[in-house]
Amino acid sequence: MKKHISLLLLLLNSYSIAQNAEKINFRYSYDGKLITAVATIPYDFLFKGVEKSSFTNKKPYLKTQNKAKDKYLFSQVNSEKKEYIDFFITTANFKENSFYKKNNLQLFYQHQTKEDSVKGYSVSYSHKKNKINELFFEINNNEYLRIVTNDTSLFKNIKDRLFVGFEKFLLTNKTQPYLFLKVLDKFLYKDYYAQVDLIKTFDKNVYSNESLYGTILVSLHTNNGAFDDIKHFVKPYKRREIDTTLLKELYAYLDALPKDLDAVMFNEFHVFPHTRYNFMYVLKDLKEKGYNYLALETLPAPTEKDSLITKPESISGYYVEEPTCSLMTNYAISLGFKIVAYEEAEQCDNAKSEGMIGVGNCRDSIQALNIAKIYQQDKKAKIVVFGGHAHIEKKERFDWKFMRIRLQELYPEKKFFSVDQTKIININLYENEIDINQPLIYDEDDGQFDARIVSPYYKKYYEWYYKPNAFMNHKITLPKEKEFYSVEVIPIYTNKEIYFPIFKCKKEDLQGYEIYIPENIPYKIIYKDKNNKRV
Repeated sequence: MKKHISLLLLLLNSYSIAQNAEKINFRYSYDGKLITAVATIPYDFLFKGVEKSSFTNKKPYLKTQNKAKDKYLFSQVNSEKKEYIDFFITTANFKENSFYKKNNLQLFYQHQTKEDSVKGYSVSYSHKKNKINELFFEINNNEYLRIVTNDTSLFKNIKDRLFVGFEKFLLTNKTQPYLFLKVLDKFLYKDYYAQVDLIKTFDKNVYSNESLYGTILVSLHTNNGAFDDIKHFVKPYKRREIDTTLLKELYAYLDALPKDLDAVMFNEFHVFPHTRYNFMYVLKDLKEKGYNYLALETLPAPTEKDSLITKPESISGYYVEEPTCSLMTNYAISLGFKIVAYEEAEQCDNAKSEGMIGVGNCRDSIQALNIAKIYQQDKKAKIVVFGGHAHIEKKERFDWKFMRIRLQELYPEKKFFSVDQTKIININLYENEIDINQPLIYDEDDGQFDARIVSPYYKKYYEWYYKPNAFMNHKITLPKEKEFYSVEVIPIYTNKEIYFPIFKCKKEDLQGYEIYIPENIPYKIIYKDKNNKRV
């Protein structure tokens, strides 16, 4: 347990408590306001703090049995409610303590995940008019984490607050990273710098093709506003030869589209953020052509109670956590698009037994039904759809009927058009094969898509923030002399911070101190230190 002394020091980039030989690291929440997580390096556990409470290492707050030999770690205090949590390290001898036996010391096993559980003991008693709860969790053969608290809610919900054996869990499940990503999201919500640092701590081959983390690592890098270190990691598609005579100027091509189209659909390659930026080129032109609805896959699945239109202050979603996706979404809002969620919720859980095609068919059916709600409310609606990969294909493959096909079956009289960004993704991706400054249309109907977008070559990802154009037309000057670790630009609606940054970068990774975003997006600039605290 103690061999990786630097374990979460790299992860949390936090300060250490000098009074203790062991390093205890506090972490601020993603918005930099409250400390929400604590990690101990040698004792290998994470603790998610209780809301509106603060961490301290000054002293134990609850006077209980004489445990002078216990090693005090830290406390969490809610002065307003007079609730306290003290953390110690103790030996296994506590199990023989007559006081604990008298008060019915109970053995239990805490199941942290389906694969992992830890041995624990609990005991409750009254002391000086206080109801005291103590919990013990095994951290190795002879040592236990001892938690003393008068907070009954913590006692009941400890599974959601504590993860013991974190290092062991990560190393054991290295080939199944989605398991520990769930843990990371629980304890370090939206703190992608910290999550990436953790993976780098455990995988020494993290930036080679030998890494086992796949596109999950890519997603974390894009979400924390950095991509260049990992771009080469994505397994390349077989390079495809293209006919340059089929390349068309984007706006001229859009102008020539049939006027009676009911929906134009675009897809993205989820792990390549530039496919979201390239989509921004078409939004204003399509809005001016009467397309008023933008259906986005990334938004949380709608419920029966939800309004058809997602309000700007309610924008969220997995892919929106990537800055360019948030930028794209907020740009569409600034143009006046009505934003619609269409993803499947949990309706397809029962289809999992049928395998990927079974789930896919179910999911695409639900997506089509959700988009159909737009036509049910507005029969003349003109819709732009932006989704991932194959959902917008117009012919089924492997008995898989995609969303566009399902929607066409619901509305055989309507006309749809699909533009792909995934099949020739390698063109201009790793080297500049075609010298272009903005996306072009590849005018070929291959049976699955009506046309494709060919991307410019972006030498460095997120370089689009540093180059003004017709829609990236509002300059933000960042203070070069200011001391900060990272900078974020977040949208503001109805005086509320929408914490999905439209720009996010470490100071050391900035490509310049002048960035550009679309005008008419209300925003706020936030600077943070290494502790993720606002400065």
